[in-house]
Amino acid sequence: MRLARTLSSVLRRTMSTLPTTQRALQISEHGGPEVLQFNEVGVPQPSAGKIIVKVDWAGVNYIDNYQRSGLYPNKAGWPLTLGQEAAGTIVALPPSSPDDAAYKERDFQVGQNVAVYSAGAYTEYFSAPWQRVFPLPTGVDTKTAAAFTLQGLTVTSQIHESYEVKKGDTVLVHAAAGGLGLIYCQLLSTRGVRVIGTTSTKEKAALAKSLGAAEVLLYAGPEKEDIEARVLELTNGEGVHAVFDGVGKDTWELDFKVIRRLGTIVFVGNASGPVPPFPVLRLSEKNVKICRPTLVNSVADPVAAKRYADSLWSSITSGALKAKIHEEYPFSAEGLRKAHEDIAGRGTTGKLILKVA
Repeated sequence: MRLARTLSSVLRRTMSTLPTTQRALQISEHGGPEVLQFNEVGVPQPSAGKIIVKVDWAGVNYIDNYQRSGLYPNKAGWPLTLGQEAAGTIVALPPSSPDDAAYKERDFQVGQNVAVYSAGAYTEYFSAPWQRVFPLPTGVDTKTAAAFTLQGLTVTSQIHESYEVKKGDTVLVHAAAGGLGLIYCQLLSTRGVRVIGTTSTKEKAALAKSLGAAEVLLYAGPEKEDIEARVLELTNGEGVHAVFDGVGKDTWELDFKVIRRLGTIVFVGNASGPVPPFPVLRLSEKNVKICRPTLVNSVADPVAAKRYADSLWSSITSGALKAKIHEEYPFSAEGLRKAHEDIAGRGTTGKLILKVA
């Protein structure tokens, strides 16, 4: 009888017999998109504290380029499986349930649709710590989740932790028509924040405005604007309360010129390269605060992580946050190479995703 109960429990914790091999997108050295490889690897088996997900979709992010190129050096050994987010179906739970209230609150079930934020997502079967696995509510499918998990959790956490936005604030968002920028436009505007965006074309500006930006300024092309002068004009010379900057090096000096006294500059990415070193006394010119948050730290506490995920799913199901998919790419070395080239070229709008299954 005990054996029968044990076998029943095991079956409930694993959907079916898992395959032994799968495909994964990896690199064996740092370099350009040409170093991406499509390899056959082993399928992970159930282990303590880990949930195995059969992946439907995976998201493409700038951090993948940073890791591939070596801007973020690999310290985990070769080959390295890329990818930071995915969504799919739970096929196996930990052999025994972790004795943690946060684990129990998520009520994981085999067959459940989930989103995952964890390294090594570009695989067909993804094993991740349970703390980084988030059940999806009715109304959020796996494709939508893959388009929003990393960037949506990033924005949701930053507008509380890095700079807690308030109704009536004016905020500058660089690259406002990118995947991250469009989420800022939507979530900030629904909170009563006036969003000033920057982008490179009139078409991108129209997109950002359609999703919540009050004004969008052009930094390139024949209608290029003086961003500093326009931001100060739009804020009666005071500057913005906060800057959310995913561009980095190219916008670094501008940020100091358009931030108001007691404002906050939040660096969220390095699309144009990392910002240079600077003397801390520079902050005293306007009593400015600067932070460089990472999502890893924002979701380190599983209770906070669930709170941010629940807020993100609520924004999606309420209609406050709408997905803008730039392109779906095939799950192949060629597909990911093209995605990396496209996102690095800074000509994309919205989210890039891989169709895995």
